[in-house]
Amino acid sequence: MPLSSKMKNLSKGMRGRAKLAATLGRESRYYLMDEPFSGLDPMVRSDLIKGLIRFTDLERQTLILSTHEIREVEILLDELVLLKGGKVLAHRHLDEIHGETGMDTVEWMTKETKAGAAG
Repeated sequence: MPLSSKMKNLSKGMRGRAKLAATLGRESRYYLMDEPFSGLDPMVRSDLIKGLIRFTDLERQTLILSTHEIREVEILLDELVLLKGGKVLAHRHLDEIHGETGMDTVEWMTKETKAGAAG
C-alpha cells in the first residue's frame, strides 16, 4: 500500500492491517487491543493474527486482547481472564483449562459464566 494512501480510502481489511502495523511499530512492552478483529472477514482476521504472532516478541512484550472472537485468537493465548459486569469470573492458563477440565475454551467459558451467574 502506498504511504500516501488515506485511511478513509482503504477497505476495512486494509485499515485493520494498517492499524496493526502502526500499533506494533511502537515496540511497546504492552499492547492492549479492544476487539481488534471486529467486523473483519475470516481471511483478514487470519492475516492479522499471523501478523501478531510474527511481530510480537512474547519474551519481552505482553499482548492483552479484549475479544468475542475466542476461537480465532486462541492460538495467541497463554491465559484467559473471563469478565462479566466488570468483575473477574475466572482467570486460568489455557493449558490448565484444556488439561484439567478436558473442555475447549468456549465450553469452559460457558460453564464459568453460568456458575458465576448462579453464585
